[in-house]
Amino acid sequence: MAATKAQLASYLQLSLPGINTKGSIGTIINQAIKENWSQNQLMIAVQKSPAFKARFPGIFGPGGELLMSPQAYLAREAELRNTMKDFGLMWAWYNKPSDFAGLISRGVDAAELTRRLEISQQLLRNNPQIIKEIQGLFPLGEKAARSGAIQWLMDPTKGTQHFEQYVTAAQISLAARQAGFNVGAGGSFGTIDQRRQFFLGLAGRGISADQANAAFAQAGPDLAQFRTLQARYGAGQVSDREFAAALFSPNPQLEAARQSYISQERAQFRSSSSFATSGARGITGLQTDEALDR
Repeated sequence: MAATKAQLASYLQLSLPGINTKGSIGTIINQAIKENWSQNQLMIAVQKSPAFKARFPGIFGPGGELLMSPQAYLAREAELRNTMKDFGLMWAWYNKPSDFAGLISRGVDAAELTRRLEISQQLLRNNPQIIKEIQGLFPLGEKAARSGAIQWLMDPTKGTQHFEQYVTAAQISLAARQAGFNVGAGGSFGTIDQRRQFFLGLAGRGISADQANAAFAQAGPDLAQFRTLQARYGAGQVSDREFAAALFSPNPQLEAARQSYISQERAQFRSSSSFATSGARGITGLQTDEALDR
């Protein structure tokens, strides 16, 4: 019996690397010997055991099925661990099986994890203004606020594309803010939900941070001049949000109003206004290539 038990323990260790064949698994082995189980029966019983679930906590799908073999699971675990080490994460991020469960069960592999950690180290760590913008648009929660962006980016319940789009939205919002657009609370971009929807909408259309920076940097002086002429000649009020939207999508009504202001300025000051003399470009001239191609 001892030899048979040793053989079954060896079989399990080869089939399930990392599993402890003592304790509850040892009890299952004894039962398998007593009842003359097949190897398949033994494996099914082991996979239902608390010991197996503790060692492979992310291996089960919603219906209880195995998402991958234990060998593939351990390989994925090793890849994720090595990626975290390569990026200099602290040992506490990868020192126990439960650290990988959420990532593995949701299909996050080393490539996706690399994308997340690159956002953290190459962008957010070097630009605290983006962190502040993200926190303003998408509250990170108390734990993430204490631990920084890495805690937010490691959330396995969200896909990597989700974080990339949110970061891009925050970059666009920051570009607008730096250009003089009132994107803060109480500004013309509306409530926090409306601001979030506006900037996520631009990011979702494929507007990049570089495109937004170029458009808003160019539009900042024009916005200030537009406000001056609107206050002088305008019957209505064009919001910063409307002006910002026109940078990426044509707005004939807004451009018509702008041209009307320019005409009135020229008539009043006989082309002495710097805004009037430079007004030929038009708001549509500030659009990104993506918007103009549509």
